[in-house]
Amino acid sequence: MSARDQRLEAVEESGDGPGPNIAASVVDIAAELVQAPASAEITMLEWAFARIGAAADASVVAARELRDDGLLHFVAGWSQIDQLLAGEQPPLRLRHGRVPRQLVSATRLQDMPVIPMSTGDADDWQDLMGYESQQTVFIPMIASAEPKGFLCMVANDGVIWDDRILSALSTVTALVTQFRARVLAERSMQREIAFNEIQLKTGDRFLGVTGDEANDALMATLNDVGRLLDVIAIAVWERKAEQRAHRTLRWLKDGIVGDPLPPDPVDIDALPKALRPSGLIRTSRLTKDSHEMMADFDDLGVDRESLVVQMTTQRGRGGALVVAYTPGRQWARWEIAGLESFANRILILRDELAMEEQLMASFHAAPVGITIRNDQGRLVDCNEAFVSFLGYTSEVELLGSLPEDVMDNGGTAGHGADPEIWRDQKADRIELPFTRKDGSIAWGRLSARLLELGRELMTLTHVEDITAERLERIHLQERASTDELTGVANRHQMRVTLKQLLAMESSHADPHSASAAVLLLDLDGFKQINDLHGHAVGDRVLQHVSRRLVNQSRDADTVVRLGGDEFVVILPGPVDLDAAQDAAMRIRNAVSQPLTVDRREIRLTVSVGVATSTENRSVDSLLAAADKAMYAAKRVGGEMDQSAGGRAFVTVVE
Repeated sequence: MSARDQRLEAVEESGDGPGPNIAASVVDIAAELVQAPASAEITMLEWAFARIGAAADASVVAARELRDDGLLHFVAGWSQIDQLLAGEQPPLRLRHGRVPRQLVSATRLQDMPVIPMSTGDADDWQDLMGYESQQTVFIPMIASAEPKGFLCMVANDGVIWDDRILSALSTVTALVTQFRARVLAERSMQREIAFNEIQLKTGDRFLGVTGDEANDALMATLNDVGRLLDVIAIAVWERKAEQRAHRTLRWLKDGIVGDPLPPDPVDIDALPKALRPSGLIRTSRLTKDSHEMMADFDDLGVDRESLVVQMTTQRGRGGALVVAYTPGRQWARWEIAGLESFANRILILRDELAMEEQLMASFHAAPVGITIRNDQGRLVDCNEAFVSFLGYTSEVELLGSLPEDVMDNGGTAGHGADPEIWRDQKADRIELPFTRKDGSIAWGRLSARLLELGRELMTLTHVEDITAERLERIHLQERASTDELTGVANRHQMRVTLKQLLAMESSHADPHSASAAVLLLDLDGFKQINDLHGHAVGDRVLQHVSRRLVNQSRDADTVVRLGGDEFVVILPGPVDLDAAQDAAMRIRNAVSQPLTVDRREIRLTVSVGVATSTENRSVDSLLAAADKAMYAAKRVGGEMDQSAGGRAFVTVVE
């Protein structure tokens, strides 16, 4: 029997060996690790190591993991001596270049397959140091097919572990390995989700920003990405119009200091292929020569490798996202895919921002007024043309205003203060009155469209200034309906007015009243005035007579010059012959008053024929009746005549 077996037998007989309940401890550890959340990883590992350490009568239990840099990093541990694992534990490197495949081995410290980073300095290896002449158990942690680390236990002095304990430790190691794999997978998924959220957040950051604000938004995103991926630096290189690559932004990890000035632009042809536009998104590593060519990260003074992610867009722009990281790092597929998506998104956002800036420049330079209102109708933005249209000096004076604040409350066709007209997608070329800052009225031709800006529904309106056009239109309408010499209505307008009044004839309940009465006036002896004093004086006389007719008429009456020295006064109903005669007498007396033209006193008489629409239901018959009455008045020479279908009288020289 070997010395070891003899000692084991003695331990079993005395009952002084490691705890007999180690199997129960393994079951408890398994149950807890299966349901433990990733956020409680270190706490759970320390609890598991303390439980198995107590059951195995160990002094130290520690786990180390092989990472991308080729070193074994401390994960978690437990020790009977509190200060033994206090502080940061230095990484270890493999003695033989790899973790051995053996599942369990009991060996002395100096025979372990790993050594401290400082060769020969065992004090750096605190998690494996316990007591003099301790026994150490080394158990590789197997993930997939290759060992990824180990679980190490250090025995108290004189403790001997049998196969039962070693088997239990192997089981615990497998449980810890599975737990770590699940934790790492969950963390990787969480980081992938976080990366996607960063990209979504990037789009939100770019909403409504311009110029330097866009660079600030992108720098904030680079900071989020850099911290999430735990890299040294991230630089954005963009190809400009002159076919040169410029470093437009660079983010540095906390504690890393570099030259704040960007390097000189680089010719596209001199760049690594990863930076040359090819129409494809590619990811590659930069060699040392490429570093020197770009002259970008050399100022940082740290060892690094770089990942180049090409950026291209359909608009022909290009560049690269250059990521500096610790040498030896292994990149997950989702990290590469995320960087490629993010790199492309940068240029897309840049292009969208450039287009927005161009649109905003066009917006503010447009000769037509443009407004943007929110779903409550309040003004969010407007251009200079709209500000000028309303007579203001700055859009700030208008921001937040409602449509009714700038509309003429009188309006036209009921549209004056109706805010819904600004939200109506069908509102197209509607003419509306606006109130300018000085209180004057301006006319605009409005077209409205709904659009989505920054996930909010807005109303975009174009307001064309048609004030001059409308005034010209009114002037033309007035010319078409007004006598050019006197300014009163002309023959055309007379017929329009009479048609409107005659169309209302049936609405009058009183059979003795009419919807219209016509007074037809003819100046007596006007030809003599033209012959004696000239046509200029005659025109002045006609203008004076027109003013007297207007002054003696009501606001609702219409004064018309038929031509020559003939005038018509239209009295809207309800009106009867007596009221019409009274108006005729009043007008006759006013016209007969002497007037002075060019220092000449001129006396006029006028013959007036009166007719109503009671018996004359058309414009022509009504005018014919009044005309007949007027000529009858001239023949009678001042006496009443009712034979013409109306009443007539003749003025007499006084």
